[in-house]
This record gives sequence, structure tokens and C-alpha cells, in this order.
Amino acid sequence: MKFSFFSSAAALSALIATVGVVRGDDVLQIHGSGTTNPSKCIWLIMQDFMERTKLPTKFTYRGVGSSTGQYEFMGTNHTGDFAYVPWNYFGSGDIPFSQENYELLNSNGDEFYQMPFVMGAISVFHNIPGVPGGAGGLKLTPCVLAKIFRTQIQYWDDPEIVLLNDHIASTLKEKRLPIKVARRVLGSSSTATFTQYLHESTQMDCPDAWPTATSSGENLVGKVIDWADTTLPCQGSGGVTDCIRDNEGAI
Repeated sequence: MKFSFFSSAAALSALIATVGVVRGDDVLQIHGSGTTNPSKCIWLIMQDFMERTKLPTKFTYRGVGSSTGQYEFMGTNHTGDFAYVPWNYFGSGDIPFSQENYELLNSNGDEFYQMPFVMGAISVFHNIPGVPGGAGGLKLTPCVLAKIFRTQIQYWDDPEIVLLNDHIASTLKEKRLPIKVARRVLGSSSTATFTQYLHESTQMDCPDAWPTATSSGENLVGKVIDWADTTLPCQGSGGVTDCIRDNEGAI
């Protein structure tokens, strides 16, 4: 029986004793993948283990997103005798496995555990030249934020934004500065959490701002949603950072 772990960097030490860990030139090789959010934390923990363990050990972790990490952990693309044989020995995600996938993987001969190991925040950042951070910075309500991410509000001096920020019109370097919405590509647990927030936080004051789905069938809540064509697709958390930094007016 091979025991695998998902969502626990703290469980890396237990993996050294796992049956079936790949050996190469007498070095234990333990590989994982998943969410980009805690990558630096995981790499630091790995480095400590590799420096302190008595056995020659090599850890790797690829920040490829929660959905890809789950697919690889389940061995989704494996077939025949290798069906549901995980590509990796551990993974990490901001969202848990579904009950269906949990039972599917366990029923195919692998027992694995999920456990929390770190807390992190999902925040909204912007690149608006001339607009400072802190108390004198940008203020947005959930309703206005939802309209921005649905590209219904397209300029930073839109009346709904100015109403909340009477200083913004005088601080903008140019009038009608376009808003560029940066968002994750592929399946992202950050997208799932953020879109759930946009939906739940708008139900009282503006329920039409962010429904779970539109009347035309567009999905607006989940790991993968139907973004407007004018949004900026960015790979991973680092890619979102680059998109915001490299594009004036981005959020």
C-alpha cells in the first residue's frame, strides 16, 4: 500500500518512509505539484528537509495550479494498468478534493490524506499611476468590484468609482484610463475562491452583478469561469503579478 498526501507540506517528513518512493543513485526522490500560492513556503521547507535528513533526499515541487496538481496526483491521464496511478507523491491546493474524486482514488488502491498546513490571503491589487496605496488609495465596494471584473465598468474615472473616490479624477494621469482585468488561466483555486466571494458579497445589494451563471449560460463561479474576451490571461500567481506590473490600469 502506498500512502500519498495532498495539501500538506508538513507531511513531507512522513513521505520519506513511504513505500514506493523513487530511488535513483541511492537518492530518495519525492516529487509534488499544485497551487502556486504557497510555492516559496514549500520550497523553503523542502530545502530544510534536504539539508537535515540523514538520507540523501531530493524534493521537487512544481507550481502549476491547484487543478493541474489534482489531475497529476490522481494520474488522470494514465490508462490501463496505470489508471489512477499518481504522477506525484504529494500535492498542494487551495481547495480540497471533491468527495467523488477522493472516493475514486481511494477505490483504485491508493489511500491518501488531506490536511491544512498554511493560511494565505487572496487580495486585489492594481496598477493605477498616480493613485497611492493606504488610506488615500482606491476604495471599492463588492458591487463595483464585481462590475469591474465583468468588464461592465471599463474606465478608472467611471462615475461609480469616482463616487467612492472623489480624489481619483484629479490624481489620474489621464482621463478615461482603461481598466485591464488580469485573471488566472486554466483551473485555479484562487479563481474559485475569489469568484465565490464576488457572488456571495453581492447578493444583498446587487445580485445581478455576479450570479453563479448568466442567462446565456456563462459560468461565473468556479475554478474555471467564462471571462470576458478583453481580460488578460495570466499563468499562475507570478504571472498575475507580471500582468499587473506591466500594464498601466490593470487590476
